[in-house]
Amino acid sequence: MHKNISINKYEYSLRRVDELNEVLLEKERELKNTQGFINRFKLNLEVKRLYKQISEYGSEVLEYEYNKANKIFN
Repeated sequence: MHKNISINKYEYSLRRVDELNEVLLEKERELKNTQGFINRFKLNLEVKRLYKQISEYGSEVLEYEYNKANKIFN
């Protein structure tokens, strides 16, 4: 938690989390209606990949907000 994140990267990460969240919801809806082992397996892999990406971008957003809060109080 010691890296500096610029405002541009923060805004990009925030937008990216929103975009990926929409895609994730769509894939989860699609997964409910999918039949066949291979198709469900592929969609599960995509969902896991999306969760990982959301986690990475989300941690950057939290890092920026954490650093910003520390600057205000220090």
